[in-house]
Amino acid sequence: MFANGTDTPDAIRFAAEGSNNVDQDGNFSVQVLSRALKQKFGLQLQLAPQEVTQSLATIYDAFVCNFQSHWFAIRKLFGVWLNCDSTLKKPKVMTETYLSSFLYQLKLDKYSIFIVTNGNLPSSEFAEVSMSDPNWHTFQSILDDQPKQKQKSNPISIVPSKQV
Repeated sequence: MFANGTDTPDAIRFAAEGSNNVDQDGNFSVQVLSRALKQKFGLQLQLAPQEVTQSLATIYDAFVCNFQSHWFAIRKLFGVWLNCDSTLKKPKVMTETYLSSFLYQLKLDKYSIFIVTNGNLPSSEFAEVSMSDPNWHTFQSILDDQPKQKQKSNPISIVPSKQV
């Protein structure tokens, strides 16, 4: 379509039609996110049941949540649940009980909650990043913000603070 340039009549007409896959602010649809996860990791997104139950946190290892074009992930890493919302300063550790309550509240607040199924979640060592980069946190630095009795140690893991 754009092989002949972006100012051809066909290209202009195509661009004017818009897309259901991305909004004007550059936020992607669930279809785009689903396809990317399927192609890259073999993962699938399944809409969570209307009744969010406590057992979801014990069965699955990751969720993707959406409200008004804002997407964020919640995933289990080394047996610890992390809220990886980019609006937080860094990922937040969550207990299974808190996660269940949090998912329930998100449903009440009209969030769409997707369960991540099939395939394998990316490893915790998915990126080689300089530890001086302020956009990345070690797993230990995330745990250090938690009450001392809840800490687990694994200083080699890297978790993004601004990426989901």
